[in-house]
Amino acid sequence: MSVIVGIDPGLKGGIAIRNGCDVPVVHSMPLTAAGTIDWWVVDSYFGVDPESQVTVAIEDLFVIPKQGIKSALTIGKNYGFPVLCQARRIPYHIVQAKRWQKMMLMGLPTHDKKTRKQSSIVAAGRLFPSLLDSIGKSDGKAEALLIMEYGRRTLSGQAGG
Repeated sequence: MSVIVGIDPGLKGGIAIRNGCDVPVVHSMPLTAAGTIDWWVVDSYFGVDPESQVTVAIEDLFVIPKQGIKSALTIGKNYGFPVLCQARRIPYHIVQAKRWQKMMLMGLPTHDKKTRKQSSIVAAGRLFPSLLDSIGKSDGKAEALLIMEYGRRTLSGQAGG
């Protein structure tokens, strides 16, 4: 069975997992009481059948000039996703935000960050109407689903890492 995972790696991000043709499952980024990513919970999401062919698509993170040292350190800590994939020998792909957004938000307004986030919720709701309640107003969950779907359309079967 083919499993595709999409990860919006921010603290307000999400993780979407699709087993074959099943409806995806989407989670908010699990956080510890200290407000950092809970890697134990994240690791538990990767407990799929060892016979499954898993592909992970992770949105690329980058520091914007003038964002500050705290943001840079947070982004650095969130690079645990490739490490987790390597430790589990799961192929992964770092996906540029502009690439997946160009495909998945086609025809929707994306002129600024707030509008782009709102468009992500709309696009994910259109693709996965049964998950509308689960997505709610969470652009992190919506973007994880869109990254997952982008990965399904473009990356499945490719070697990664």
